[in-house]
Amino acid sequence: QWYQRRVAITAGGAILFNCAPCTLATGIIMVTGADGDVMVAVAISSISNLVGCFVTPLLFSLFVEAGVMQQDSLKLVKKLGLSLLLPLFVGKLMSLLLPPVRRKVQEYKKCLGLIQSAGICIILWIKLSASIYNGTFKLIGVSDIAILFVLMLLLHLLLLLINFVISLSFCFKREHTAIMLLLVSQKTLVLTAAIATALP
Repeated sequence: QWYQRRVAITAGGAILFNCAPCTLATGIIMVTGADGDVMVAVAISSISNLVGCFVTPLLFSLFVEAGVMQQDSLKLVKKLGLSLLLPLFVGKLMSLLLPPVRRKVQEYKKCLGLIQSAGICIILWIKLSASIYNGTFKLIGVSDIAILFVLMLLLHLLLLLINFVISLSFCFKREHTAIMLLLVSQKTLVLTAAIATALP
């Protein structure tokens, strides 16, 4: 039982990472620095993360049903809807309907970005602290973390290679190849952290 719990934790984290959509702000910043097509990058990032709020929990539940972890996908989607989609919808609605709010958002855009990053760090810290408190973190050894790190690095390199081959095969322009390599190959931390927090 101890070994099964250990496998469940490590495999669950790896599965969640692989089911997540592409990154948001970081990927767009890198695409901008590489003179890529920023408008296409923003569209891909926005659509994939919006769809990912529904698809990622379903994919995650589908893959973990093999026995490593039990999770209700509909309950997970509901939690994500309340924690991510509802605040996003309310914020966008306020920005569209209330010009003063829109002006303030533009004025303090950098500060709000820092607050968002700090919020993600706090979420991860809370989840890590809870894992340490209930003893879950003790089940994972240094060797497990090292193996996961190497596997995720190899997977990332594989994604880069696949996306590069696709770009060459379809004769993508340079600015679109930059999107494939710098945006599509990355994984979002926001949605992954939200799902990890919603997990038992």
